[in-house]
Amino acid sequence: MIVVQIKGGLGNQMFQYALARAIDVRTEFEIKLDITWFEGAKKTREYGLGRFRIKEFNHITRSERQMLKLIRRLKKGIFHKLIPNNWNIYEEKRDWEYDQNVFDTKDNTYIKGYWQNYRYFQTIKEKIRRDFTFPEFRIKKNLNTSKEMNSENSVSLHLRKGDYRKYKHLFEVCGSSYYESAISYILKKMDNPKFYVFSDDIDQVKANSDLEQILDKTDITYIDWNKDNVFRDMQLMKTCKHNIIANSTFSWWAAWLNRNRGKVVISPEQWTYDERNASGLMLKDWVKLPTKPK
Repeated sequence: MIVVQIKGGLGNQMFQYALARAIDVRTEFEIKLDITWFEGAKKTREYGLGRFRIKEFNHITRSERQMLKLIRRLKKGIFHKLIPNNWNIYEEKRDWEYDQNVFDTKDNTYIKGYWQNYRYFQTIKEKIRRDFTFPEFRIKKNLNTSKEMNSENSVSLHLRKGDYRKYKHLFEVCGSSYYESAISYILKKMDNPKFYVFSDDIDQVKANSDLEQILDKTDITYIDWNKDNVFRDMQLMKTCKHNIIANSTFSWWAAWLNRNRGKVVISPEQWTYDERNASGLMLKDWVKLPTKPK
């Protein structure tokens, strides 16, 4: 059995599942998912993979999770020889870097990390696209909006707020200059674009938005009605013909799942403030723009 931990927001969960799916294709071992991270009372994220048509991997039980936690402690201590069943813990070594060795993991291995690199599932990308099929829209507002998006030069524009405020030293790199440059690029490339604005704090974005100083109000629609079903925001972003993403796996997946052959995807060339290389998220045909004025 190989166990893959699932944690974090929906975008993170999708990368972890994609790795599990890729390992499943390459091995005969049973694959299980560990979703116990979402059981804590203080957790603000919900397990969201059940929204899709993913392969139904079994989930480990709470008792199995307790056993694995014990194994992890033993492995780090002087009693590592007492580890039962030869269990191993395989942890991601560096964020965003591709690690081919993860596919060589043996039976009885617990895999822990975020695995945010498209190379992990590049060879099965069509399987992943099918797995991440959204359910059909149910409410009229989403259905009507999706129809409008299909009939226009629709552009999704995602601003990540929320918990990034806690990590300003690391993640909050997409300022107004980035979005101004992205909008300018779109305006030069296409006629009559219509911008659909998404955020995990859409009320704050609407109250403090500079977008209306750049664009006519009639060219902007704020998507503010999916707060209890955030996966619908990703679905609408994916429906847009073009995408301006933030340094966020949520909008990354929306852009990657976008099936429009002529799509323009604009991405920040810098994912964090530190020097770690997020090239595993930078697709070759995406437009990378600086996050600060030069």
